[in-house]
Amino acid sequence: MTASAAPPVPSPAARLRHDLRTPVNHLLGYGEMLMEEAEAAGRADRVAGLARIRDTARELIGLIDVAPATLDRLGDALHDLASRVLGELERLRQAGPPAGPGEAADFQRMADAAGLLLRFADGGTAIFDASPADAGDAPASPAVGGESSPGPALSGRVLIVDDDLANRELLGRRVEREGCAVVLAAGGAEALARLEAGGFDLVLLDLVMPGMDGDEVLRRLKADPRHRDLPVLMISALDEQDAVVRCIEAGAEDYLPKGVDAVLLRARLGACLRKKRARDQELAYLRDVGVLTTAAASLQAGTFDPAAVDGITRRPDALGNLARVFAGMAQEVRARELRLAAQVAELRIEIDEAKKARAVAEIVETDYFQDLQRRVAELRRHPLAR
Repeated sequence: MTASAAPPVPSPAARLRHDLRTPVNHLLGYGEMLMEEAEAAGRADRVAGLARIRDTARELIGLIDVAPATLDRLGDALHDLASRVLGELERLRQAGPPAGPGEAADFQRMADAAGLLLRFADGGTAIFDASPADAGDAPASPAVGGESSPGPALSGRVLIVDDDLANRELLGRRVEREGCAVVLAAGGAEALARLEAGGFDLVLLDLVMPGMDGDEVLRRLKADPRHRDLPVLMISALDEQDAVVRCIEAGAEDYLPKGVDAVLLRARLGACLRKKRARDQELAYLRDVGVLTTAAASLQAGTFDPAAVDGITRRPDALGNLARVFAGMAQEVRARELRLAAQVAELRIEIDEAKKARAVAEIVETDYFQDLQRRVAELRRHPLAR
């Protein structure tokens, strides 16, 4: 078996867009979650400020999508838009304190993202005093906490793989809001190690990572029979068509850009989780069919154990009905066998008694026995026997 060819290296322009969109996605993602919380709390002033940040972040995305391979013609515009975000964040900070440490951490993450864009442009820094380490970074691997999402909740256990801590934490919170349990992995090797334990319904996999990238992780998953049917959604800021095609051809369910719209993310999650459940149900059905077939063979061989089909009889579908009919027939067969065994035992007793009677008759009817009987009779008549 020949080794898979290495994926092509992203072009300089694509790599630049990847690096720039990551902090912009942080602005959009954290800003949208803060807007939802502010709307729920009735804080209209905060909603308006966050909406302005969202609109500026969208301008940044439009700017980055047409960026050249260098920053020569991008610096001034990037500086102005990032400064606008930082100014709006400062106004929000002065208008009132955050509702709690979680909200403060989210504002700090947004400030860090805007500051990173300034450093891309001209070496500027964030205007907030807190350092990124003070923002309450989420751990690299355990499940993250999140708020509930409106509408019917999804269910499932999702592994999110991304080398960027903020990306992992942001996407994890979004997925948990949809009702899923989330586990985070900081890279390809950690993701494969976590998958060894099993129990996952979906993988959200970053494409561009140092060391083992998303392409390699995807190829390994699809080459392993244990994980071949596990759906994988590729997540990346790269927007080149060949990356999309490469991942789909390798077995990914879909390809989503970082900073994906929450509605689209929910739709993709729901589709993948429904497909996983349908595949699990299909495999369970096939396993139960195999168990029922084996049980039929064991019934014919006389080694049937009724407990073998107990789980199948509880199924509400046609296979469960078949298993219940089979179990009933097996009980009748067993009862008939017991009756036949009892009849055979009685017949054996009768046969044994008949054999004994014949044996006695054969002895009694012999001349020797008859002669002995005459002698006994004569002895009984003899005077001395009286």
